[in-house]
Amino acid sequence: MSGWLPISRSAPNRSAATGCKAADPGQGEDMMTNEEIERRLTLLSENQIVQGELLNRIEQTVARNAEAIANSREAIERNSEAIGRLADRMLGMESAMERLFEHMDRFIRGLGSNGQKLRGDA
Repeated sequence: MSGWLPISRSAPNRSAATGCKAADPGQGEDMMTNEEIERRLTLLSENQIVQGELLNRIEQTVARNAEAIANSREAIERNSEAIGRLADRMLGMESAMERLFEHMDRFIRGLGSNGQKLRGDA
């Protein structure tokens, strides 16, 4: 093996990862040594390792976010139930206060019927 492979430097389709152009027999060709090919393959391999690690991190982040979203949904459901119970209790308190005020009003009016003058009366 001669150690040289034809790689065209003027072909229009350049690989972004390797910086190599595809061989085109109609164009002028430069030769690429086995060492250059190995270096570029090493760069590609290292790039794939980095890409894999980035993908792994993204997958872990997505998993954590999915778990956080699920926990948030549970918390929202619990809070919604608690708010519903509080609203029911407030309605009960409102009703009890209304009955208390009516009872107090009847009591106060009853005092006025004994001949006593109430403060607002003239």
